[in-house]
Amino acid sequence: MAWAMQDRRIQLRNPVLAAVLAFLLPGLGHAYQRRFFKACVYGVCILGTFLAGMAMGDWQPVYYRWDSEHSKILSYCTQSMVGLPAMPALVQSRRYKDDCATANPSVLDGETLEAEFLGQIDLGNGPQPVQGDLSLKQLETGVEGEFKYAAEDGGTAALRLSGPITLEQKVYPSSKRGLKCTVVTEDGRRVNAGLSGSIPRSFFDYCEVPLGAPGRPEPLAEVHGRLGKQFDLAAIFTWIAGLLNVLAIWDAFEGPAYGYGDEPEESSGGDKDQEDKPNPDGAAEPKEGQAEESNNA
Repeated sequence: MAWAMQDRRIQLRNPVLAAVLAFLLPGLGHAYQRRFFKACVYGVCILGTFLAGMAMGDWQPVYYRWDSEHSKILSYCTQSMVGLPAMPALVQSRRYKDDCATANPSVLDGETLEAEFLGQIDLGNGPQPVQGDLSLKQLETGVEGEFKYAAEDGGTAALRLSGPITLEQKVYPSSKRGLKCTVVTEDGRRVNAGLSGSIPRSFFDYCEVPLGAPGRPEPLAEVHGRLGKQFDLAAIFTWIAGLLNVLAIWDAFEGPAYGYGDEPEESSGGDKDQEDKPNPDGAAEPKEGQAEESNNA
């Protein structure tokens, strides 16, 4: 079967290159072909659907996971058709596995950690909610730092912090990074249950990170418990975006499914037109058999 759908009046340029560009980023292949209206439609609709699903699911619906216990490959194959926006999941999968294997909850990732802290503080009289600025530094002898927060009298209070600390791993599917640290009071006494809560995790360290790993299914349960059915709906949005881009890739490669030149051919039956054509007197011309009977009469 010949590829008869292509319209010669539409310049597809290099169809293979256009299809590759359409896969990498929705609308890019059509922009390369100078079909700017379709480029805008595909780019806005497909990327908008994909990003809407990602935002609804706290940037977690797209992730790559392949292990003996659970498989996410089939779902990811559909999502990956959006192209580059889904590719970080492959990198995040490797980063997450490496971080799970090497994470040490008692050592900071860098020499200094400065972040906004939200959680609770316990100085021996029960836990109290607190929010402030936390600064920790990794030294050879351990961890030291300072925590500043708003005091009850409206001023600013500062507490000295000391190790050991418990810090959640760097790459993890959550925007909050858990942290626990001991507090050193003014008299030098350590409060073991001093500070517990979370600090913000960078977007790059939680976006498209796998929900769970072999033997560690808790992130998947946590996100379902927090978002519920909204997470499933968000995943559906990303699947729809991937399937829509398959159509966009085909359109960039093959052109419109229906265009000029696909119209049905006009009938060339001139005799039929001549039969039905009335004579100048306004009466229909008699057929050949009827004419003979008239003459015999």
